[in-house]
Amino acid sequence: MHSSTTRLVAVWITLLMASTVSCQSRGAGSMTESKRIISTETLREMTKADSDNAIPRSSSRAANTAIVKELKDDFRSLQQINNALLAYVWGTNKVDFQKLSAMIAV
Repeated sequence: MHSSTTRLVAVWITLLMASTVSCQSRGAGSMTESKRIISTETLREMTKADSDNAIPRSSSRAANTAIVKELKDDFRSLQQINNALLAYVWGTNKVDFQKLSAMIAV
């Protein structure tokens, strides 16, 4: 799950950066359209990339419980990385992208 966690965080940063760039466009209509296109393309890429990583179905309750626990742990990890990234970006005037990469690689 580590590579999918990294991939999701990278997609989140890409969306954040794309949103910032689109906010500098001429009008609200073009900004909304840009966000829609970015969201659609990102969803398409994530669906394609994760199509091979489907959650296996199991008839065992213990196996299902283990899968749910792993998903919760992964989501908690994503939240912690997201909080750390936001705290760093909002707390500085100059963003060091190498430091951001190192934070994501955790």
